[in-house]
Amino acid sequence: MKKISILFIFPLFIATILCLYFFYTYTSIKKDMIRIEKENAYYKNAFEQNKKIVTSLQAQRQEQLKTKEKKDTGVRFTTTSQHTEGKEIISFFVSGPEQVSFDAIDLGLTMINVADSTTCTKGEVFSNYPLLSIKNSTIRITGIVDIGTEKIKSGIINARFATCIFQKKEPSQKSSIVVDWAHTHIYFLGTSILDSEHSFQNKDW
Repeated sequence: MKKISILFIFPLFIATILCLYFFYTYTSIKKDMIRIEKENAYYKNAFEQNKKIVTSLQAQRQEQLKTKEKKDTGVRFTTTSQHTEGKEIISFFVSGPEQVSFDAIDLGLTMINVADSTTCTKGEVFSNYPLLSIKNSTIRITGIVDIGTEKIKSGIINARFATCIFQKKEPSQKSSIVVDWAHTHIYFLGTSILDSEHSFQNKDW
């Protein structure tokens, strides 16, 4: 009887040891997998953050290079303004060296506390103004040269691009005209040559 009991208990003991071993191994492997997943998530997040930083630095560097190129041209927007009868009349000029060439201009403006009665007239920089839009508190004006067959033409430098008449919506509050740089460029052969740093930025009254 004792011999039978020993023969029965011994395999059970071995089986129990094996089960405990496999359970410990499984638990250890599972913990390692969880740790590795957490490390992978951490490194992935760090990689994404670093990639964003690198992308941002690259964009800043590109913008710095573009700004430097634009500064070298000296081409910028300037303004004159006149206040009369509760209205603000602002003329936008393209200013710069006489020898500079450009073939297209986009001017984007955002209006704050300005009535819907705003009107704009074309200037003398170009003879062709394909877009003059005023809606949703924004202004978009585009001018381009007439395409000639003999040579590349240029817009007129140090001339008026457009004139707009603004009136306050709420007379007791400040009104502003802010340049929308995403929609404001002076182009030559498809490249923006606008010196935005030294250009008109905004007008308050």
